[in-house]
Parts: sequence; C-alpha cells; structure tokens
Amino acid sequence: MGNGGFYTSPTSPTYMITYSEVKFISAEAKFRKGDLTGAYTDFKEGVKADLEKVTVSTEEINEYLAKLDEEIGSTGISLSHIFVQKYIANLLNPETWVDMRRADYSSDIYPGLERPENVNLDIFPNDDDWIQAMMYEYNEEDRNYKNMPDNNPYVRLTTPVWWNTEE
Repeated sequence: MGNGGFYTSPTSPTYMITYSEVKFISAEAKFRKGDLTGAYTDFKEGVKADLEKVTVSTEEINEYLAKLDEEIGSTGISLSHIFVQKYIANLLNPETWVDMRRADYSSDIYPGLERPENVNLDIFPNDDDWIQAMMYEYNEEDRNYKNMPDNNPYVRLTTPVWWNTEE
C-alpha cells in the first residue's frame, strides 16, 4: 500500500477512540456480566463499524457478518473473539497493548501469540515474562523525582501497573 492506504496516506485520520472500539468495550463488559446475546450484538456492531470505517463494501461486510453468525453466534462468543476483533480494529493504537496486559498475554485470548525472538532475556528470563510497564522519560527523574518510582528497567518493565491485580 505504501503511502496511499487508509492508515498511511498523508491525510489519514488519527482517532482518539472509535465507535467500533466503544462497541468492543461494551461487548466485553456484557460478556463478563453473562449477557452473551448483548455481547454478541455489540461485537458484531463493532466489527461492522470498523469495516465501514475502512470503506469495505456493504456486500463484503454483510458476507462477513453472516459468517460470524454461522461460526460464532451468541452461544459461541468468547473473550478471544472480542479481543482479537478489537485488536484488528485498533490497528496501530497502543490500547491494544493495554488489552494484552489485561489478558496476561494469553494465547487463549490471542491465538498464536508468542514472545518476540529478540526479547531481552536478562530482564525477561522466563517464557511467561512479558513487559508490564514502560520506562519513564529520563527528564521525569529531574522534574518529578519526589513522585518517581524506580525507573530501573529491571524493575520498571517487569512491575505490573497499579490496576493489574488478581481478580
């Protein structure tokens, strides 16, 4: 696609949040509440909204949605379906990483997910070690040192963020 694609043209939009992302968030909340029908409805609406955003034809959208009905439906919906489609819809959005952390980098949620080959084994020696937080910019140490947590990469990159606790 080069510089002429939906995300790569000089006039490509930058989204803070999209309707499709809102529908996937709603789908996850309804799924966790046990409302599988509501979760599936929002899931499909999220998929549809994303495909419309990237200008897929109505015919192709309808074919894909029909395939979702056949292969998943409200009785087969899972967090994996919701998170994977949200990942696709949020291409290039750092929120996908937030979801991956919330899902503990689960290959059950993200089928085929593997750690990168070039992972720093000094910091992440175990197969189930994943990055948990980002380093603070070094100027933060100068400007906000009283509130600054340990920014050593061995600590900062491996320490879960405050909300990432066992349920």
